[in-house]
Amino acid sequence: MELGRTVHPSNEMKQIILSIYLLILFLKVEAKYAAYSIEHMVLTCDTFLIGQIVTHDAETFTIALDDSSGHVRIQKFKNWTCAHRYAEYEIGQKALFFLEKRDRKFYVMSGGNEGELPIVGDSLYLSSLSVYYPFDLDVGQELTGSKTTLISGKRFHGYDFRTRHFVETIRTFR
Repeated sequence: MELGRTVHPSNEMKQIILSIYLLILFLKVEAKYAAYSIEHMVLTCDTFLIGQIVTHDAETFTIALDDSSGHVRIQKFKNWTCAHRYAEYEIGQKALFFLEKRDRKFYVMSGGNEGELPIVGDSLYLSSLSVYYPFDLDVGQELTGSKTTLISGKRFHGYDFRTRHFVETIRTFR
């Protein structure tokens, strides 16, 4: 190659460079999310319901309300990089749902599905992500009482409460 001679990259080389640049640009995008606290969900939800899944499709699931007053259709939580539902949707799963209404559709609150509290027997399970740690705790330290429980065959980390007492407490605050 002669000195002072300009070399022009081929179109193929330009496409490769552009592809690498775009890949790097998109890989640097970071998903951020903060779980809603239980206090926030209790005080700001549009409604909260207890029900059992009776049907589901690709986008929604329908619950039969625990008080036998009817059925409600809810948009499914979509798993994403930072959060997954505790288990696949199955008919028969029961939960307390903190719901927001947008565009005449119900959505479970929080970007990590913390607004769905599974119920097994007479116990309700609250995700440990919905309980904020006091500032004086070490980051790795867990609050007393949190545990990992199998729900629908999958591990769920959180706190268990008697469903009736939990609901009574929510109604007191609302």
